[in-house]
Amino acid sequence: MIDTHAHLYDLPDPLAALREAAAAGVTDVIACGVDRGANEKHLKIGTDPIFLKNRVCPYFHLALGLHPGN
Repeated sequence: MIDTHAHLYDLPDPLAALREAAAAGVTDVIACGVDRGANEKHLKIGTDPIFLKNRVCPYFHLALGLHPGN
């Protein structure tokens, strides 16, 4: 199962959310950015040493972008 539209930048513990998703059978997560701050947070999540070491979610994809309303 693939989560095609995740906004992890708003969550207090995005790594916990990714662990829960993986436990529920999610194999891929596409994290969508809406502004510079969200994009930077997603980049930080994707390069977090704990995330990388423990492979919290097998595949983490970034969709960096700017929402036209922001």
